[in-house]
Amino acid sequence: MKVRFAARVTEGEPSKLRVTVFGPAGTEPRGFALDQDKVDGNLFASAVDLSGADSPFRKGFTYRVYGGGTWSSCTASSSSSAPSSPP
Repeated sequence: MKVRFAARVTEGEPSKLRVTVFGPAGTEPRGFALDQDKVDGNLFASAVDLSGADSPFRKGFTYRVYGGGTWSSCTASSSSSAPSSPP
C-alpha cells in the first residue's frame, strides 16, 4: 500500500520536513523524508510504501509531521481512509 503524505508550511521556512508513521503498540515507528516541491516551496510531499502481508500498518496507523523545530498534531488513518497514490 503506497500512501502519499503532503504538508504545507504556513509559517517559517524549514529546510526539510519528515513524517513519522506509528503502528499498533509494540511496532517500531517508521520515518520518511518529505521532498520540497520545486515550484511551490511551501509544499513538501512523498509517497511511501507501507505494504507487505505482515505489515503492521495494513489496518491503520497514526502519523505526525516534524520540521522547523515543531510538529503537527498526531493524525489517525484507517486502511479504508488512508490516502493512497496510484501504482
